[in-house]
Amino acid sequence: MLAIITQLTESLQHPDQVYHIVDAAFYTAENLATLGTHTFWIGRVLATLNEVKVLVAAVLPLQPCTDDHYQYAEHASKYASIPQKWVVYPFGADAGAAREDVRETAGE
Repeated sequence: MLAIITQLTESLQHPDQVYHIVDAAFYTAENLATLGTHTFWIGRVLATLNEVKVLVAAVLPLQPCTDDHYQYAEHASKYASIPQKWVVYPFGADAGAAREDVRETAGE
């Protein structure tokens, strides 16, 4: 995956920012250091990281999405000297409550 992203970044001439979609295995210090701060990617962070465990246990200030039934929180992080923006979506009981609201709104 790293080789593909590196080749695309070197050869792709695009006026806008290009985002690469990666899986959780991509999230290593070596990969991030190789790509630096000018390559953009979207992926899932491993739940085994201590920082993720702290976020999951925290009460986060949630912002509404365009669809009022969903909310999110942003979290700034840094790994391998690369600043990142994480987006946290509630799941489990909170997400279930949102789904119930959707059903009620839809008249089910």
